[in-house]
Amino acid sequence: MNNHLSAINYSELELIFCLKILKLNSLHYGYWRPGDEINITNLKKAQERYVRNLVKFIPRGIKDVLDVGCGVGDNAAALAKKGYRVIGLTPDKHQYKILKSINRENISFELKKFENFITVEKFDCILMSESSNYFDMDIGLKKSKDLLKENGYLLVANMFRMTESKEFSGTHVESEWAKCAEKYGFKVIQREDITQNVLPTLVFGEKIYQEYLVPIEEIIDGYFKKSSLIRAKIIEFIFAKDVKRLFSVRDYLFERLNSRLFNEKAKYLIYLLQLPQQVDGSLG
Repeated sequence: MNNHLSAINYSELELIFCLKILKLNSLHYGYWRPGDEINITNLKKAQERYVRNLVKFIPRGIKDVLDVGCGVGDNAAALAKKGYRVIGLTPDKHQYKILKSINRENISFELKKFENFITVEKFDCILMSESSNYFDMDIGLKKSKDLLKENGYLLVANMFRMTESKEFSGTHVESEWAKCAEKYGFKVIQREDITQNVLPTLVFGEKIYQEYLVPIEEIIDGYFKKSSLIRAKIIEFIFAKDVKRLFSVRDYLFERLNSRLFNEKAKYLIYLLQLPQQVDGSLG
């Protein structure tokens, strides 16, 4: 039997932590109100408020929505409840197991990457809630253009970096992303900065990190130090890769949950873009 940890799937870890340990019904950062006490109850309310707020950005006249990177389906379910026909995409098999339990006539889910999603259908609106950073911006925006009807909308809610910083390197730089969207013909209809409404979730996450993960790390470190030199060397040799991966998780969480760093280097933005009807300017 292989006792080593498999390659780290941060998405799976996040799913387990949020749904199994914190008992959340969503993976979103949430939308906090000023003065809300930072606790697990209000986090759940903030996540519900986030979904309601996001749905308000859907323009009138929309019938079909493609939910790209639909997580555990809370956005999709809310949209379907409003009467929209929704197709949700996820590349994550663990999320897909949860999504299959959502049964509504006007909603369906596919286990597929956005880049690999093939259909002759075109949509009134594409939603990317905390998913636009998982693929190259050119690929994502061109694919969105190809799948949207004329005058269709792209609704994006996500973290963006303000500059080419090493922090949050897995997210797009806003200015570069906006320029790329313009290249593919998208027009900005609305831009809303909800960073301050999101930050309390990071503060809550930092608290959990300090109360639970740091002590576990200290216990592991203490065990190594108290072991005999020979035993410590043997343990270090056998579990070197596992320890390295555990520290990788620590570093990942430290960056993702650092509210000060987030406030300095990034913003959480909601963008509503439209793909205007193409006018044929050629002479007959």
